[in-house]
Amino acid sequence: MAELIKHVVVDIRSAWNGPMVVDPTVLAGEDHAPWDEEWSPSGLDGWARVGRNAVVFDKHTDIDACIRLELWTDEPSMTQPMWDRMWVGEIYLRSGQLQIHDFYEAWSRGDVFDLGQRDATWAVRIQHRRLENDQEPDFPRDIYQVDIFKLQFWMLESLLT
Repeated sequence: MAELIKHVVVDIRSAWNGPMVVDPTVLAGEDHAPWDEEWSPSGLDGWARVGRNAVVFDKHTDIDACIRLELWTDEPSMTQPMWDRMWVGEIYLRSGQLQIHDFYEAWSRGDVFDLGQRDATWAVRIQHRRLENDQEPDFPRDIYQVDIFKLQFWMLESLLT
């Protein structure tokens, strides 16, 4: 059974148009960035774009957001009720770390989230839900209307053997 190793929740204020979860090597100019032509993202029906080393969220400018990053021992089971949107795939992290940064501005939030393995491809489940109440226990209770994004990371089998 998969176990949660660690997590962090970061609040994103409404001024942020495009929060992204990105490998810090991108911000240092050491890897392709979401603004480079070579990045080649996969669009997820207008709510996010996933590329080789980052996820860029399309968030309403007048709504706050919360991003929850989780590191798991194995693939976590699905929680009920189901989230509005979900994507499962892989992401390569040269540094083995994640930073929350704004796509359009030079703003970062929170500390670096260290997954503990450099130069690795990670399995990731990305979920999105728009809350219009305060009933979600994994996020701050003083929110009314907010976009919440949960990213769950675990090692691929090939990394464990």
